[in-house]
Amino acid sequence: MKVTITDSIREFRELRETWNTIYAKDSDANIFDSWAWLSGWLNSTRREWLVLGVQRNGSPIVTSEREQHVAFMALSVRDKESKRILVMGGYPQADHTGFVCLPEYVDEAIPALAAYIRKQLKWDTLQLLNVFDPRVDLFLKHISSMRMSIQETQGASCPYIPLPENWDQYFNTMLGSSTRKGLKNDLNKIRRLQGFHVSEIQHGNADFYIETLLSLWQSRWGLKSDDLYMGLNLQEVINIKRSFLRSCFEDNRLWLNILWDDETPIAGGAVFLDVAKKNFCILKIAANYRYAQYSPGNIWCLYAIQYAIEKGFKICDFGRGTEKYKFSLGSQERFNRNVVVVRMGLLMKLAMSLRSRLQVSGIV
Repeated sequence: MKVTITDSIREFRELRETWNTIYAKDSDANIFDSWAWLSGWLNSTRREWLVLGVQRNGSPIVTSEREQHVAFMALSVRDKESKRILVMGGYPQADHTGFVCLPEYVDEAIPALAAYIRKQLKWDTLQLLNVFDPRVDLFLKHISSMRMSIQETQGASCPYIPLPENWDQYFNTMLGSSTRKGLKNDLNKIRRLQGFHVSEIQHGNADFYIETLLSLWQSRWGLKSDDLYMGLNLQEVINIKRSFLRSCFEDNRLWLNILWDDETPIAGGAVFLDVAKKNFCILKIAANYRYAQYSPGNIWCLYAIQYAIEKGFKICDFGRGTEKYKFSLGSQERFNRNVVVVRMGLLMKLAMSLRSRLQVSGIV
């Protein structure tokens, strides 16, 4: 196995066809590992980044160097207090992170990635954050050494709804009676608005719909242009969101729906569509709280969930966050994982070794 590095948008674009082929066959890959989402993030982030690829060697059926790839892993790089830190690509915007790998090459490719990072890349800390990929255990097994400290904590809660076969089954059996009653009342109230209507993103209006959603989101949280969000300048955050929404739309993987009162947006949301995996992942929801009496966010979710069920999706992924509305709509809980790998200098290694011996002796 040979590991390659891609560190320019031009080179990353050349990987599109190969990446999409591998992603489609990888049941453990999630939408934030998709070429479409990562393309938007890589194209807008100010962080230094690199994409590691694993190639098979010597296959007679390979017709180009790109076709040799069997796995990918995206990373970003930052320097802090003279320390070099590697972080999973897409963080912190990605709700989940992980690998993309052909199933038949997992046992070779994932160890190859770990060995390359351990031996060939310069870093002090490796942060595997928001990981939602069982293969991280295999990766950690092969990156581990006596000169590394590995610590794991439970990551963020990421509620999801296992979707049933039809809408009636969802609404009548997966929602509590008080929730059903409240949603019916809110839906009837909002539909009585004279100018109420619902519309979807289309070619020709994509930019307008994306900007409308981002404006709703910014207004909902009262964010100003000089505010920080997730440690980043607000304008940078908006540029990143705009970029990955546009990239997903151009790859035919974005559903964006807005509820209107005449020309005033009431609520909107964007969803990443993974048709092959039947995964319906909500990327962003925003509501106009001048219409709070109608519970506009919940009503938007009803339209979205109904659409997902009718189109045959099996999972509605709400991403990170334990907001009450997610569970009132029938969500179950699951968690990401956070793992931090620290390279130890000689003094730190000796100190930890001494502490371990003292603990065994019962002294500490």
